[in-house]
Amino acid sequence: MQSQQNKYQLVAALGLLSQGDTAARLADYLGETFRPHLQTEMEGWLKMEPASREALLAQFLKTVRSQEEFSGIADIHPAWLLEPLKKESPRVIGILLRNIPSKHVRYILEHLPRSTVDQLPKLVESFFVPKEILSLIRRRFERNFLPLHTSRTLKAFEFSHLYYLRHEELCLLFRTLGLKELALSLTATSKKIAQIVCNRFSVSDARVLAEKIRECRETDPARLQEARYTLLELGGRKLGAEDFLKELGLAVLSKAFTAGDDFLYQALKQKLDPAEGYLLKRYMDVQGQKGDVLGAKRLQGEVLEQIGALSQTGKIDPLWAQYLVAEAA
Repeated sequence: MQSQQNKYQLVAALGLLSQGDTAARLADYLGETFRPHLQTEMEGWLKMEPASREALLAQFLKTVRSQEEFSGIADIHPAWLLEPLKKESPRVIGILLRNIPSKHVRYILEHLPRSTVDQLPKLVESFFVPKEILSLIRRRFERNFLPLHTSRTLKAFEFSHLYYLRHEELCLLFRTLGLKELALSLTATSKKIAQIVCNRFSVSDARVLAEKIRECRETDPARLQEARYTLLELGGRKLGAEDFLKELGLAVLSKAFTAGDDFLYQALKQKLDPAEGYLLKRYMDVQGQKGDVLGAKRLQGEVLEQIGALSQTGKIDPLWAQYLVAEAA
């Protein structure tokens, strides 16, 4: 999914190719919120000489299309892209970086050896690579990873589709699962203990936690007991609030996996920071020894419920809620 900035860049490029210098008037049809962004993108292109600008605009649009085709790789966490990239020549790395999101490029450039970065080709050289060569390089690089599908191939959302979520959406899901599990573990405790725990979080998180505790009062006692066990499984490591909630969420998620979910884990791991993937696998190994299939299926439903709630409130892509409705139907 394209960022807002990328959308402005795309509109500016299409407008300039179609209308030339007069395309700047398009900004007059936008509201005050969006007009400055489009004007900024337009001004950047308009500073170039018309002859060279047209060629670069055409190459930019081809690159956008390549990025769309390269969307599976674009969704993989940059830490996993880094290792196979280190084995490539600077010229091939430069070509691949032209088809990877800018947020990934920044990470990769910061972690590549300085000697390699200094040898990367200039921007214009990377733009003018024949499509056939780009496709060949891309296919060879893609073989390092499991194929990741895009959301447009979905008709309904199931637990096995969890890896369709972007990394940012997954992190928010882990956090939400962690808050819910913490609330469940505190439901049967005294108000004083619950208040002490709430005070360790920000005001907004404390309010959410308190609300979730109230919502969980009618939960099955066995589920409340399970939540307390999950909390104890985190061990005695000192964690900040964010890391604590994320790790607790990963521990909850690990209990939703069954023996047949190996592909799901491997695909999901590609979207996670290696440290997150390691934590999830560590908890999965513990849960795998228990073999609680019925408990896993119940937790899968809870995970999907949280995804639906996040989607309906616009915190993650609204599309997921639509797919979940289709699955329920």
